[in-house]
Amino acid sequence: MKKWWLQTKENMESIHTQVSINSDKGDETFEIEFSKDSCVSDVKNVIGIKQPHLSYPLRVIFSGIELEDSIELKELELSESSVLHVLQRGPSKPSDIHQFQGNRQTGAVGLNIIALKERPRYYVHCKICDSVQPGKLRVRCFKCKKGTFLLSREPNAWEDVLVTGRLEGTCQTKDCDNTRTEFYFKCANHATPSEENVVVLNCIKTNIDETQCITCAEISNPILVFQCDKSHVMCLDCFKTYAVTSLDERSFIHSQNIGYTLQCPAGCEGSVIIDVHHFRILGDEQYEKYKRFGAEEYVMKANGLLCPAPGCGAGLLPEEGISDIICSKVAGGCGLRFCKNCLQSSHEGECDSSLQSDRLKSSHYPKRPISQEDRATVDMLNREQTENLTKHCPNNKCKVLIHKLDGCMHMICSRCKLDWCWVCEKPWDIYCQSDHWFG
Repeated sequence: MKKWWLQTKENMESIHTQVSINSDKGDETFEIEFSKDSCVSDVKNVIGIKQPHLSYPLRVIFSGIELEDSIELKELELSESSVLHVLQRGPSKPSDIHQFQGNRQTGAVGLNIIALKERPRYYVHCKICDSVQPGKLRVRCFKCKKGTFLLSREPNAWEDVLVTGRLEGTCQTKDCDNTRTEFYFKCANHATPSEENVVVLNCIKTNIDETQCITCAEISNPILVFQCDKSHVMCLDCFKTYAVTSLDERSFIHSQNIGYTLQCPAGCEGSVIIDVHHFRILGDEQYEKYKRFGAEEYVMKANGLLCPAPGCGAGLLPEEGISDIICSKVAGGCGLRFCKNCLQSSHEGECDSSLQSDRLKSSHYPKRPISQEDRATVDMLNREQTENLTKHCPNNKCKVLIHKLDGCMHMICSRCKLDWCWVCEKPWDIYCQSDHWFG
């Protein structure tokens, strides 16, 4: 890649970025170094000298807007991976949007262009940084994927950005007639080789009003804002604790349209987190646990069951009336063949109830896999008391391992929510309550 320099004053801090020139000869990309006080007109002058074959004057497009000559480049928050798109003036394709004139107008706030002292930012989860970072919003043509695209209007809401093609415009590339817009985000912390490395988190915002966290009452930045009427706020540390605790307690909400999610800890209606990508901030281990629990919840809601083989636990959705189940290896299972009703090895005739009740002691039948969390807790218990303190949920489609340290005999399964009796190992009823509620 060729490199150009704009004249810089002595001891003036310089910035590096890229310039892509779209001309009759095709696209050419150059690296350019400039001082912070340089303007768009300076870029055009250098390109005119270095590329005399181009028709002058030139046009410069950045983030869906054509830039006016007087714009100082420092206003654009450019980085080494940013690209200024330069076109020959020629007959431009129509666009209703006005030119961006820097700090003299405020129309481009939505595109992260105006540099204010304290301003809202977009936030993304960056896979490279493995953390929440400030993000930058960028625009390109949906068809040719080039940044030589002018918006017909500026985005006014998240739907304008997240729904591909909601906003229209005109691609200024010579042979492209597309009018569909595509927005994407980049991590502002470093040069991003691909936007696939980041995902935008639209509930995480800059704490401009210095609002206290609903949990710890501390003021921090950035914050997560729930989409409830009161816009309750949590700092990111408290949100992580809230989410991890909710995972352990299986208290997430399963929404048919959204998936496995959380609502505002104050219990506000309509406050669920719509974009489940926010749970990426829990870290790889907890996020994998979140996905696994979400898949299990979906299977249970769909009247399915989990493979009982140790180390498997694959979700299965058998056809109605079929009791002989095979955990298909083709679908990523373990190949185990078992009975749907008793979760024992496949057999003919009625299920043997004695085998089902004694399944933990039997070496001839597959045992329910114990998760790392269950195993760690069981190891803490006295080994001699383990059999008396741990039982499986009596729901044949669940069978999750449950440990009881104290309290009454009325149990509620954290996975399938079944109310059951610890003594009878059956659904809780009035007789359990009357005869042995407290054992």
